Amino acid sequence: MIIKNVINALIGQDWKTGYNNSQASLNASFMALAMTVPCGLLIAKAILTFNANTMQFPLIPIALTLFFIALVFPILALVFPKALNIKPALRDWIIIRNWAFFLVMAGFACFSGLYLLGVLPFSFVYFFGLGLYLASLAIDIRLAQNVAGIGWTLAVLFAILVSVLTMLILLAALGQSL
Repeated sequence: MIIKNVINALIGQDWKTGYNNSQASLNASFMALAMTVPCGLLIAKAILTFNANTMQFPLIPIALTLFFIALVFPILALVFPKALNIKPALRDWIIIRNWAFFLVMAGFACFSGLYLLGVLPFSFVYFFGLGLYLASLAIDIRLAQNVAGIGWTLAVLFAILVSVLTMLILLAALGQSL
């Protein structure tokens, strides 16, 4: 049911029908967020396989990077409204966005897995992943507007901050590995 709520929030329809914003729902959304780490590991394995990298798979550094990336949104969602003195529907926003992020990562991981099985060429997986990354900016903007009730300008600013911090974490991780 939460998937339907996420899709409805993204397309601007009634997303509150059948929605549960209890503490258990919040906890489940963070479990979904934690499940993005194995999805990201599968994606990283596909990338390293494509690059014909013969080195041992750096599990811990990649998992830590993915963990920090997953926490960017919840931390910013707590700090951003306080800094701008706005009051969004914080719990709803975090629950819906955590599930949306999981769905994006799970979709990318599925295509990466199909590449590893030899079903898809890597170029298809690459462009699909790039499209999902670019769509994540639109997803953050739509959810900030539709779920949190934040205006357009602040929603765009927030989405850009999430994207920039994600890129900074990736850059720091790559800098450590070189």
